[in-house]
Amino acid sequence: MRKALRKYLFVAAICLCTALTMAPVHAKAAGKVKNPAIVRLKPGKTYTKYDITGDKKKDKIKITLGKRDESDFIKRITVSVNGKKIVKKGIGSFYYKTSLVTLKNGKVYLWVKSSSEDADDTWGCLYQYRKGKLEKKLKFDGYVKKYYYHLSTDVVKVSGNTLTVKQSNMTSPLGEAVYKYDYKYENGKFHIVSRTAAIVKASYSYRTKSSWGTLKNNKMLYTSPSTSKSTGVAVTAGTKAKTTNIYMCDKFISVKIKTADGKTGWLKCSKKFDESKLLFKECFYAG
Repeated sequence: MRKALRKYLFVAAICLCTALTMAPVHAKAAGKVKNPAIVRLKPGKTYTKYDITGDKKKDKIKITLGKRDESDFIKRITVSVNGKKIVKKGIGSFYYKTSLVTLKNGKVYLWVKSSSEDADDTWGCLYQYRKGKLEKKLKFDGYVKKYYYHLSTDVVKVSGNTLTVKQSNMTSPLGEAVYKYDYKYENGKFHIVSRTAAIVKASYSYRTKSSWGTLKNNKMLYTSPSTSKSTGVAVTAGTKAKTTNIYMCDKFISVKIKTADGKTGWLKCSKKFDESKLLFKECFYAG
């Protein structure tokens, strides 16, 4: 009786040990990595929980910054993926930020941002890891550089296969403007959803401490960003209004406003940096 009991307990112990040993291996083989939509990768730290290759398996990832030169600038970064090193060179930058960006369709990108000492972007791209290389898939450099300067970009949100990007720069009609663009992935690449960007903030807000400002000159309201067709409504200098959208293309720049009494429309804007042509009395240029 005792021999039979000991034999039974021995066999049970063997079965339990086998189960405990095998269970984690089975779970690892069956499980798939699901990245957060956006996850920051800090330089110098090794990450082993995320997928950068797009195969839904854990990868070993490390970002290493180059040495600072005599001007305190960094001119290259090294991206290590599963032991393979990829060196990317750029112009001298004071600050770097790298993040993994993952869409709903499973495509994974490495966002690289670098800035000067004035916080202006010197590098802003999405890369995709393919066959041991980082391929550039989207460059965040705005659209019409002659209309602005001091550009800074951040990827702030992923919704399905769409990226929401917040940009800040010094524009000709508003001084500093902060606005958002959406980029949608379809047919194998990213497309901007609309060049009509939603304005988050403009320079006049720093002085008025609100979303409202005071129009500087008499203006006509137009039905669309092209300002080719008038609404028939004129607004006078001194009217209280707020900005809602900005549109920039190769030919023109325009801003949509809403007045305190509910009128809405697009304003034709100057392409030149001229303080007399700023849209609001409280707007200003800086830097």
